[in-house]
Amino acid sequence: MSSSNRDQFIGRTLDSRYRVRAKIARGGMGTVYLGEDLRLSRKVAIKAMHPHMVDDEALVRRFEKEAHAAARLNNPNVVNVHDQGFDGEIPYLVMEYVPGITLRDLLKRQKRLTADQALEISEAVLSGLAAAHQAGFIHRDVKPENIFLANDGRIKVGDFGLARAANTNTTTGQALLGTIAYLSPELITRGVADARSDVYAFGIMLYEMLTGTQPFRGEQAVQVAYMHANQDVPKPSLISRESTPELDELVRWTTLRDPERRPRDAAVVLARLRQLLNGGLEAGTKVISDTAAAPTSVIAGTTKVLDQNTTVQQGSPTQTPPPQAPSQPPAAAGAGGVAGANGIAGAGVATGAASQRSQQAAQRADAAKQRLSPIEVSQLGAEKRAKRGKIMTLVIIALATIVAIVAWWFGQGPGNPNKQLPIVSQPAAAAPAAPATTAPAFSGAVAQLPAASA
Repeated sequence: MSSSNRDQFIGRTLDSRYRVRAKIARGGMGTVYLGEDLRLSRKVAIKAMHPHMVDDEALVRRFEKEAHAAARLNNPNVVNVHDQGFDGEIPYLVMEYVPGITLRDLLKRQKRLTADQALEISEAVLSGLAAAHQAGFIHRDVKPENIFLANDGRIKVGDFGLARAANTNTTTGQALLGTIAYLSPELITRGVADARSDVYAFGIMLYEMLTGTQPFRGEQAVQVAYMHANQDVPKPSLISRESTPELDELVRWTTLRDPERRPRDAAVVLARLRQLLNGGLEAGTKVISDTAAAPTSVIAGTTKVLDQNTTVQQGSPTQTPPPQAPSQPPAAAGAGGVAGANGIAGAGVATGAASQRSQQAAQRADAAKQRLSPIEVSQLGAEKRAKRGKIMTLVIIALATIVAIVAWWFGQGPGNPNKQLPIVSQPAAAAPAAPATTAPAFSGAVAQLPAASA
């Protein structure tokens, strides 16, 4: 199938089962189509490899192998792979269809996310990655384009099984520039990737969610790669008021250049993130802003991801414990993700976990009155910074005024030693006598006065 008749793929039936309905998107590895599973009467996503890539037999074999591995992943925060096959020489994948937008779409729309949004998405992403890492699987291409936000509230990591093949001598130009923004230093310098490389990519993505920008940018991919290998990721709070000291530390910990000092897998990071959520961010949050038109969905009974009217609420605030060392075993890790009893997964935790947190919050109610949540601390810090900014503005204005007065005094004013002012002689005819007063004595010259009119 040549590029000239690529659209003829639409309308075909693959393996006497999958009817191709419409084209959804085109990426560096292949084209994604909306399809229908005729046997099970459900919508599916079909990703077909680009025809010009099928001549690389090693690439095709790698594509097939990785697809088989991805099909073994079964997690509510992972886009599931249902089937794999060939249409002539073109390999294709049949995947779960997730109607909605990507995290990249949300960042374009909103520029930067709130702390609540970033934490909710992060928990879902880490849940999916933790399941993959426990199964011995590495994503290798974690980025906002591969994070799917479904209309019904689910948050899923996609393109498992495609990343390794797509990143092997096939990614060039702008696609490479977009991918390299999330590559770990060890992958850039040594070409070696493990679960810690996915952790690094997550940390970069968390930074971008909080700030609306990537930490390292350049016109050429080699410039970005050099910065990843030789520079530390800055604190998000330097340019975003959404970040807190806890989130700054989470970004720093997950993006350490030395992989030996980084968390060993996503499960460790997930355990730490849930400590933050249990400590100060227990209430429901909202991922999509009010301007987005999308249906409402309740996740695990506590979190509304796509609610038009729900506002962000804060749970019982507590102090956040210090971060665990990377080598410490996860306190709440596992591959099970955060699926609730209704089977819908997202950024919230299960109903049972939410109930447990509510009980803990009630027990801590008295102590919590004397403490501030991370969000309140962030707001208080922002108010203090604004107040300090106003004071500094007044000080600068006062100093500028003093400098202007001094410059005038010694430049054009009486303080200039080189300036000679004329002395005015008294008029011959004195004015009519006035009551006697004592005139003040002036030393030096006096200002010139206009002549008295007759």
